[in-house]
Amino acid sequence: QCCSHPTMILLLKLQIFLILIFKVNAQVKDLDCDGINNTFTVTGTNVTFTCTITLTAIRWDIQPLGTNINFNIFDHDTVANITKNGFTGIYTRDTESANSTLSFVLDLSLNDTTVTCIDITSPRSKTCSILVISPPEHPQDFKVTFCTLSTIRFEWNPPLFDGGAEVQLYHITVDPQPGNDTSCPGGECYISSNFTTFNVTGLDFNQTYCFAIGAENVAGIGNITELCVPIMANVPPAISTSPSICVNYNGELILEVNWTTPAINDAKTPPILSYETCCDDMFSISVNNCCSTILKIDFDEEYNISVLSRNAVGYSQESPVASVDTALLTFVTERNITSDSVVISYTTINGCSDFSSDLQVQLSISECNETSTEITYEINRYVANGDEETFILTSLMSNCYYNYTLQVVDGNNTLEMSDSGFFKTTAEDTTIIPTTTTIPTSQSQRASATSDPVDADFPVAATIGIVIGIIIFIAVIIIILVVVMCVVYFSKGQNIVV
Repeated sequence: QCCSHPTMILLLKLQIFLILIFKVNAQVKDLDCDGINNTFTVTGTNVTFTCTITLTAIRWDIQPLGTNINFNIFDHDTVANITKNGFTGIYTRDTESANSTLSFVLDLSLNDTTVTCIDITSPRSKTCSILVISPPEHPQDFKVTFCTLSTIRFEWNPPLFDGGAEVQLYHITVDPQPGNDTSCPGGECYISSNFTTFNVTGLDFNQTYCFAIGAENVAGIGNITELCVPIMANVPPAISTSPSICVNYNGELILEVNWTTPAINDAKTPPILSYETCCDDMFSISVNNCCSTILKIDFDEEYNISVLSRNAVGYSQESPVASVDTALLTFVTERNITSDSVVISYTTINGCSDFSSDLQVQLSISECNETSTEITYEINRYVANGDEETFILTSLMSNCYYNYTLQVVDGNNTLEMSDSGFFKTTAEDTTIIPTTTTIPTSQSQRASATSDPVDADFPVAATIGIVIGIIIFIAVIIIILVVVMCVVYFSKGQNIVV
């Protein structure tokens, strides 16, 4: 009866109409869910899914676990905790809408799990696929393949396990940080996963750097591999051959030294900055340019020259030694001696070129009567090429000793003088075999030279006279002995037959 009342029937129809309107509106309204459209990928992360729906009920569907979490709008301010395989579902509700939240901690065992929020009163739903990954393992076989004074090249292989997601980058750190001109500013650099080699530049030599590399995917950077490398530099290689040296004269005696720069094929050897020209323990000269220098030297000395190179690390070993004796007159001798002439020859030092025309060689010779008068012959040139030069002396006295010296002069300055030499002219109209006396001029020769003349032309008649004198002396001795024997025997009255 109550229901048949017209007023009641009208109210019932109005209620049904309102329910239908609200239901249609609820079905049309989009499902409002936070986090449902994301793919969560980091293991160990707390994940929260929240869905809100008006005037209806929400169901959570988790697959493949098969856990259905049902909440109803008529559960006023209810919090339901449902735990299964590590999941905890939390439902919350306010006075205006059904508000449901599902939270759990991601774990590797949850890979390929889907979480769906469903509106029970409509086909509306939102689903999230869960991919749980970890950062990759460390790269394999991290090693140095090339190293210079400022650059080092690394090579590696990908990790054995990428953590469940593709490696996107490789992360390299450098400690201590390189300088400004480096491929790793701030000591960090990122390399695409398409590459497994990289050059770190801007390093300083004689410094130890520690490099660490890790692979990175969407979950982050995994374990690292560390490698410490000393960037050690080398001194330059030694010059392999002796320097080329020669003597020259331009108002003072100089030694021109030339050498060949050593080849540097080692990437760890800094470039050569300068060269050091050494002369025994006497002196050394630094030269910035390659590959020659000039040394001021003294006359009549022996020099042993070597060259070494220098870079930012230090000095190389010395080159083989080149020696030179700076005696200008290297060999003096006389020949072709006759009763009135002689040829005196000398050999000069090997020079770089012809010396100055101001340089002269003079010959001084004493007369036969041993007076203090000297005859001076001059040759107004000095050819420093090692060739033999000669003085031809004529109008000499026969059968006579002469002493002579050679000297090198520059104007009024005597630069060098040879030791005294001597010779004897032959008797007039007598041909003899010429003899030669060598006058050493270098220091080593002078130490062993003798200054006593040897008379190679002693007369033959004098020799014969000595022999006859010896014979006469022996005959006299024999006669004296015979006379003495006779006297002895006669004094005894005996006859002696001789």
